[in-house]
Amino acid sequence: MPNPRPIVFGLAGWMLLCVATALAAPDLIALSPQALLPGDASPPAKPSPEGGVILELPAGSADRAFWDAPVRRLDSAETSISIDLSCNNPAALRAITLHLRSGDSWQSAARTLEGPGRQTLFFHRSDFQSETGNPDWEKTSLLRISLWRGSGAAATILLHSIRLQTPSVAILRGTELTAPGET
Repeated sequence: MPNPRPIVFGLAGWMLLCVATALAAPDLIALSPQALLPGDASPPAKPSPEGGVILELPAGSADRAFWDAPVRRLDSAETSISIDLSCNNPAALRAITLHLRSGDSWQSAARTLEGPGRQTLFFHRSDFQSETGNPDWEKTSLLRISLWRGSGAAATILLHSIRLQTPSVAILRGTELTAPGET
């Protein structure tokens, strides 16, 4: 029977690398109420007593509330954005959309909440679709967070963090453009 120690130590090392990568993820924005500027008739962001920032979608308000925040320059190795949040009433939200602006171009990606409580939403670079122009990930200067109304009820989001993710593992997949026999 082969010695299981190298396999166990290899897996342990890989797990530590993954955890260290996740813990070292840099913040995309300096999370504070002053950093998130409300758009249109959106209510201002508020500080949370537990830390983080509160965003509200009031009952009976417009179909969407949104907030803009300047971001630090993105690196090509940073392939996704994670948002750690809590929501008191996810049924009141149809979706949460992240919009990234680079110059006059916008790209967007949307997610739905799985349920109440704390959760992390991942927005992968490949999920973002161009809305206008030809957006460039590395030239992103502004993040817009949109809360889309699902029902007429109010919803409150507590943002714990908005971070950039750099994967420690990559998976390569073949497509119809891959040479025959190389998939």
